[in-house]
Amino acid sequence: MVKVFKTSIKTKKQAREILSVIAEVFPDANASFDLEDCDKILRIDSESVNSEPLIQILSEAGFSGIELE
Repeated sequence: MVKVFKTSIKTKKQAREILSVIAEVFPDANASFDLEDCDKILRIDSESVNSEPLIQILSEAGFSGIELE
């Protein structure tokens, strides 16, 4: 299952830091950012990722995240 989030991530460094945390918390997830998109899209492919913990990870790092349908 792929989940897509609009984020406030702006730089590749920020994206790498968030991806590192996601990999620790959700080791089976395949996550990537599309920083070229105006919505700074985060895609997560995993059967075990729930939206709330992921949004919490972003929030604790000082970023926003909204799941897109």
